Amino acid sequence: KKKQAVNESRMKFYQDIFDNIKTPYSILQSPLQKLRTDYPNLSNSEVKNLLDTADKGSCLLYMLLEQLSTVCNMDNSTLLLNESNIEFISFARSITDAFRQICSVNRISLNFNSDIEELALVCDYSRIETVLFNLLSNAYRNTPENGSIEVLCHYDGKESVQVSVNGSAYKNYEDGEDRFFNYGNDSGNTRSFTG
Repeated sequence: KKKQAVNESRMKFYQDIFDNIKTPYSILQSPLQKLRTDYPNLSNSEVKNLLDTADKGSCLLYMLLEQLSTVCNMDNSTLLLNESNIEFISFARSITDAFRQICSVNRISLNFNSDIEELALVCDYSRIETVLFNLLSNAYRNTPENGSIEVLCHYDGKESVQVSVNGSAYKNYEDGEDRFFNYGNDSGNTRSFTG
């Protein structure tokens, strides 16, 4: 019985890895497919935007592989934070923008809103990037065609910023609530993911 529980846990771990790698792969693949099929009809700026999106997808894929490597090589010591200064609003917007191409392919509306224009923040860049990527990745994977995703940044005016990813018409899926983030605001066809 214990061996079966270990095997089930291991399979869930591998499934989570697979699910997390599929999204950056899609972010990378989608603009490349558009370039392959529509290249003669695209302007230079459209080509540049598609290449920028593919580049973001490859960076996200590399980031996930680095995280997997870190987990595999981790010992029992505490992982240290690598603090750096960032401008958070443009940082969050650029991560959101990485999802624009794959959202448009699936006719998913993607919006970014913030109640402030910029915010200087000291944080662990890589970990915050991971959290934002996971929020958007979960929203993308669970929003069907013609749905919508909205990223909201709210600054309390003092010391904290809240980022929430709200989506309409989320697909129902098993075990979703305990996989990565807590749900809130579950009313009608809208769910809010925060992390």
